[in-house]
Amino acid sequence: MKNHTLRRRFVLYGALIFIGLLVTVWTTASLAQNGVTNHGVFQRMAAMGIAKTAVGTLTDMVAGRVRFDRKVARAARKNLIRVTRHIPKVFKRPDGDRLSRAKTDIWLSWADFEIRAETAERAARRLRVGRLTSLQRTLPDMLNACLNCHQAYRKPGLNRPQENGLKN
Repeated sequence: MKNHTLRRRFVLYGALIFIGLLVTVWTTASLAQNGVTNHGVFQRMAAMGIAKTAVGTLTDMVAGRVRFDRKVARAARKNLIRVTRHIPKVFKRPDGDRLSRAKTDIWLSWADFEIRAETAERAARRLRVGRLTSLQRTLPDMLNACLNCHQAYRKPGLNRPQENGLKN
């Protein structure tokens, strides 16, 4: 009986240590933004993270990786509209940080950057999420708006294209 209790405790503590390690690794990987020391850069990265999640959700639905869900698609669209509307605000100051992927060209070509942000917001507003076929028809404009801006104003990074449906 003692041996059984000791074995159960060993398994329980081992499982707790393993779960703790997994949570630590997951937290470190998913919250890499915590290494950012500049608040403005952190806000930009947080906004782009929200957009990335929303685009990923919609892309997964269009690709058939997850089942189309009108409510989830509507929420993703709402997040994209909110984020794209605030792009000029969060990028207004040329804040720098070693983890920032924003090129200085943003502030050197501010008028062009604002036009691209407006194009992204317009594409987000034009997303039709009532039916899968409507989403399939309207999502490419959103993806192109994101890609167009990222190609011009984002430094290459470690993210792989398959992580977010966009190319670096």
